[in-house]
Amino acid sequence: MDYKLLIPSIIKVILCYFIFNSDTISFYMKIIYFYLTDTILDCVIPILLHGKSIFNNELCRSRDYLFIDKISDTFCYIFLLDYIYKSKEIEAKYTQVLLYLFIFRFIGTLISFNKGEKKVLFFFPNFFLELSILFNIFTHYKIDNIYKIGLTMIVILLKVFQEYLMHYENLSIEEIINIISI
Repeated sequence: MDYKLLIPSIIKVILCYFIFNSDTISFYMKIIYFYLTDTILDCVIPILLHGKSIFNNELCRSRDYLFIDKISDTFCYIFLLDYIYKSKEIEAKYTQVLLYLFIFRFIGTLISFNKGEKKVLFFFPNFFLELSILFNIFTHYKIDNIYKIGLTMIVILLKVFQEYLMHYENLSIEEIINIISI
């Protein structure tokens, strides 16, 4: 196992633990910190440790990277789910949905590992983080159900598109941004 991939992921999991167990950080700031931690420690640091340009994404497409990344993501999502359950930041009905989404993606991750095929993840999209944010908004702001349904569908469609590009077409975040900005 490549320690230059492993060490940043271990640091990411430790940071996630502290982020989601801090009493002084708001829900939205926890999500922002998680996104930053996820982005920087997932692939940027390992690329730099390997002495490559951050625009060289081959490392982030490797089988080892995918394995380590999905394991560290799973731990971070467990910490987030635990925080949501304990803090009651999100209504119980939405928390149940998030639990089912987490389990759904976890099953997809296990199948992906077993088959050694990244494309499997497209069929088990990860809606967990984005819907956590949306459900938190629904919990704290009065929004008509029709708008809740519409916003949820928009988030799901955008996320399915992203999952398709990342896991089925095997594009990097930078390549996806380039496609969107055309």
